[in-house]
Amino acid sequence: MLEDNQTIENTAVSNAALPKVSFIKKHKIALAITTAIILVLVALFIFLPVISFGNLKIVNLNASVRLEKEQTVKLKGSNISIRMTNLANESCPKGKTCFGSGQIIEYELTIDGKKNITTNTLNLPNSDYQIETIKSDYETYAEIKIVNNK
Repeated sequence: MLEDNQTIENTAVSNAALPKVSFIKKHKIALAITTAIILVLVALFIFLPVISFGNLKIVNLNASVRLEKEQTVKLKGSNISIRMTNLANESCPKGKTCFGSGQIIEYELTIDGKKNITTNTLNLPNSDYQIETIKSDYETYAEIKIVNNK
């Protein structure tokens, strides 16, 4: 009698698990494809140095990125974003003595949700990072990279 009760209980338990198992068996190809797509997207996000979404570029540390006016760069895995707000290439008038180059790149830095405006500053305030300007025409773009100071 005890064996019959155990058989009934085991059958009830296995019948309760059947819908889950049959769902997985029924949709195993779709689940495998979905899992593969998710893994590929995660791998691309990790290994691609620059990922662009419209005016937002998400970059790895030390990755060179071309930034145009009003575009934003966000450092992967950090709370740092940089938006270029202005470019200027003002040369010194002939016959005048000028100090500095007159070439300006203005950035809006957001660190921990706090916005800072800076002009041609290499070190990010309150941070171990700095911006390196690789090249720029000071009219349409700047190529930059974010590096660690340590």
